[in-house]
Amino acid sequence: MTGLDPAKIFTYQETPRIDLKIPPDVLEYYRVFSSPAITEAFVDDVRGGIREPLRIITDGDRAVLRDGHHRLAAIRKLKMSIALPVHVVPNWLGNLYVGVNEPPGVEPVLARWLNENEDVFTHVDHTQELLAENARLRHVGCSCGADWRESL
Repeated sequence: MTGLDPAKIFTYQETPRIDLKIPPDVLEYYRVFSSPAITEAFVDDVRGGIREPLRIITDGDRAVLRDGHHRLAAIRKLKMSIALPVHVVPNWLGNLYVGVNEPPGVEPVLARWLNENEDVFTHVDHTQELLAENARLRHVGCSCGADWRESL
């Protein structure tokens, strides 16, 4: 297999599990991009509840908010302090965010969850798929939403 299918880089399982709930001010810590512009219609939609968990990608040492920027911004605009549902994706961060903002270290809320769920990085019960391969590296995708590179 040669090349990389961009559509498969950040694919997630259909219904992500909720791993933990994190307050908005803590989630803000993991946001490496500037706040997105949100419409009043989006804010109204969030008032009805968060139907899909936000996603944090972590390599165990660093983490970033990967999905949920608009929902987080809407919650902040509404000045709600409820803990939001989060799905943790164990992943290789690599050079993904270099030049944008360096991913921050893992803070105590997520660190505690990672310590209690250290098997999340083993991917034992998950299905892996080869996304790309060249002479030196294999790019593997996992059914949990993670992807990583393996040396050959």
